[in-house]
Amino acid sequence: MNIWFTSDTHFGHGNIIKYSGRPYLSDRELQLLAEERKGGENLRVSRESVERMDDCLFEEINKVVQEDDELWHLGDFCFAPKYDYFKAAKNYRRRIKCKNVHLIWGNHDNYSLAPLFSSTHHMETVSVGQGKAQQNIVCNHYAMAIWNRSHRGAWHLYGHSHSGAEDWLDAALPGRRSFDVGVDNAAKILGAYRPWSFDEIKQIMDKKTGCVIDHHE
Repeated sequence: MNIWFTSDTHFGHGNIIKYSGRPYLSDRELQLLAEERKGGENLRVSRESVERMDDCLFEEINKVVQEDDELWHLGDFCFAPKYDYFKAAKNYRRRIKCKNVHLIWGNHDNYSLAPLFSSTHHMETVSVGQGKAQQNIVCNHYAMAIWNRSHRGAWHLYGHSHSGAEDWLDAALPGRRSFDVGVDNAAKILGAYRPWSFDEIKQIMDKKTGCVIDHHE
């Protein structure tokens, strides 16, 4: 069994395509977006473009995450009208073949989603491996400066900022063992809107020295 991490899929959310620059707009929508003076605020993304994004995200998840693997989704799973929210979310969840999907609550998630996942949490420490090789991973939707046992080598994974906070955090917290596992950061670094494997994250974290900013050593 492999363990995977992702965040901020925003299934069903047209505006996230504009806000995060995801490559799913039609040529006509791209033209209208370029012509607008206010960053595309008035552009209504078509249902076809949203479905194009959703299809790609599900394909990328199911391509790497196997049915008996474990997938941690760190928030902002989907968008849908209130009257149709649970039904839409249920259909989105069914499209993920992995049986063991855990949700960390994001700011756009409704608590009605809870029955669709293996577990739900506001924050959770995931432990991978055993003994001296055990790695503790603090999962939260939002980036933190300090987390439980951050001074003892624990990692921190999050989403929310769609890769937009990484440069600032690197400058403010050099050597930090924290990382945005959202699909937008995956697209930037891995070249695909897909989950991160534990091994891929480990390769990144192994290069970091850690950042202690309080009395803990």
